[in-house]
Amino acid sequence: MKWDSEGKPKKPAIIGIGAQKAGTTWLSQMLGQHPKVWSSPFKEVQFFNYLYIEEHRKWLPWHFRMSRTSIEKRHAARGQDVPAEVQAYLERITRGKMFTNQWYKQVFAPRPKACCRWM
Repeated sequence: MKWDSEGKPKKPAIIGIGAQKAGTTWLSQMLGQHPKVWSSPFKEVQFFNYLYIEEHRKWLPWHFRMSRTSIEKRHAARGQDVPAEVQAYLERITRGKMFTNQWYKQVFAPRPKACCRWM
């Protein structure tokens, strides 16, 4: 899939649903190692939880911003800058109005060329 620098929204091709402690993190990490598989750096989007569970609205935006900070810190620990395309993607996801239909599609935009893995 070609990366659209404007972040044209895409729908996910696969959605993984699983219970806590059932291996979903491991599955995401294993799939993410394949060069033709890309998953959002935000493994748990929590879109519907935000819409329908009021107490989740208090912490989910913070959680996404902290995930962005973690990605940036991992790059810095390796002495690398976050590639501009990746930074633009993270900016779109963690700034402005979150948890809208447009935002949800942006989370699943195709991966930036500069990024082979988020970890």
